[in-house]
Amino acid sequence: MPETENPAPPAAAPILELNQVAVTARRDPATPVIGQIDWCVRPGEFWVIGGMHGSGKSDFMAMLAGLSRPHRGSYRLFGGEMSGTTGEELLAGRRRLGLVFDNGGRIFNHLTVAENIALPARYHQQMPPEEITARVQALLDATELGSWAHQTPGGISRNWRQRVGLAR
Repeated sequence: MPETENPAPPAAAPILELNQVAVTARRDPATPVIGQIDWCVRPGEFWVIGGMHGSGKSDFMAMLAGLSRPHRGSYRLFGGEMSGTTGEELLAGRRRLGLVFDNGGRIFNHLTVAENIALPARYHQQMPPEEITARVQALLDATELGSWAHQTPGGISRNWRQRVGLAR
């Protein structure tokens, strides 16, 4: 009996797909700053966007978050085309995507670490309080932020504030 190869499992559907995307500057929507982007992100993958000051990283991230549109090309998020999406469709895609920018994760200084992390669940998902508490605790544990849960962001370092933004 001949040996059979075990075929590789099919790749998971992409979360994010860019095909020939060009990104414009937020301050000048007519000027492309990055072009010809072909990129695919699948579940479980982690990516870091890096580059020199002024190279278009923030413009690129803003486009990914749905804050601006691609200048050209196709942008698909969770299987749906985002390039020309508006209104509720755009908002639905944006609610499923989380990004952490610099400057301490852009968290709210008047809320505690735990309250910052709970905010999206309260605002977007309208979860029952006991589910929110369990979810926040799991995120605090996963990000090692438990000892700062009841502190406001002003009491922790910038790097830990970044982590709060990531957990949120």
